[in-house]
Amino acid sequence: MATLSLYAIPAYADAISARFALSGAEVGALTSSLAVSYALIQVPAGLIAARVGTRESFVASLCLVAAGFVGTAAAPDFGVLVACRVLTGAGAGMLLPLGSSLARSSLPGRNMRAQATIGTGWGLGYILALIVVPAAFSTWRIAFLGLGGSALILCFFAGAIISGRTVERGAVPSRVARDLLGEPAVWLIGTCLFGLTVGIVGVGTWIKVFAEDQRHLSATTAALLGVLIGIGLLPASVTGGVLARRIGPRSVIITSSLGVAGALLLVVAPVGQVVLAFGLLGLGWFSALPFGVVLALAGEAARAPDSVSQAVLVGAVNGSAFVGGAAAAPLVGALRDATGSFGPGFASLVSGPVIALVALGMLQRSAHVDLLARREQVE
Repeated sequence: MATLSLYAIPAYADAISARFALSGAEVGALTSSLAVSYALIQVPAGLIAARVGTRESFVASLCLVAAGFVGTAAAPDFGVLVACRVLTGAGAGMLLPLGSSLARSSLPGRNMRAQATIGTGWGLGYILALIVVPAAFSTWRIAFLGLGGSALILCFFAGAIISGRTVERGAVPSRVARDLLGEPAVWLIGTCLFGLTVGIVGVGTWIKVFAEDQRHLSATTAALLGVLIGIGLLPASVTGGVLARRIGPRSVIITSSLGVAGALLLVVAPVGQVVLAFGLLGLGWFSALPFGVVLALAGEAARAPDSVSQAVLVGAVNGSAFVGGAAAAPLVGALRDATGSFGPGFASLVSGPVIALVALGMLQRSAHVDLLARREQVE
């Protein structure tokens, strides 16, 4: 649902742009407005859950997503549309840290596997956003109304199936939260994920428009190309967890950074559609490969990791990552407006993997270097 909230706009970008007479930068702002609220709510989500309960907070977050989707469907102008995207982002932003906390509680001793499994939802949501939702709903207003109804159904479903025994209550003292967030390793891990998120958000937001307008492909072919990112995403997170237990988290992150950079270059290259397809598939695969690894590392950065600290730390890491999401889409859109081509914007996203490698090098030299060397112990 969190991924759907991010990529539902790109699926209807042309129709929304025509309805409100938007520039490329403004269309990108619809993604970045969600990404900003998504990022800002990450850490507070864990603290709220510690006070009122993870199950209750998780259900409330789905209600916010539902309200945001319905408001988007009814938006009369661009300002209201942005406000509803911010509301959707606030709800969607709570889902990952709270889901990560629930996963850690549900599978004690197997945190890497639990976090990697959560990562598969990224690819599923991407495929639903670009293929299933446009096929099921002919207009964007009906689509967002349908998504709002689906989120509301999930509210009741989540409340019914999430066991009360997985919920931890009791306020987290502000001092404890400061200690958790004061670990430099947390922010370096978040910067790694930031670097690996920039490319997929920047390309994923614009791939349908890019394929139709610049590559002159049909809407169906453009959508199918976009889905290749989701196909790459689906198995990669679990695979990354398996690889981390064999070769270590550091090697997984390095492989992902180099792979994302190479995939972006294939997407930018003015060659045939087969190369573009491999680039998109690789972008999805290498972006998701370290996802579960990074979430598990975030939890292990705490001295006494538990499900509450998992939520707070994952919130910090994922919030850092979505700063990249907030910047990538409007950057690509603005460069397209300025140059008339997506090439410069997509090429600029290669800076993301470079940032990830720099942050990894700093983490390697920090007091938490042991996190990167762990294999089975990361579990």
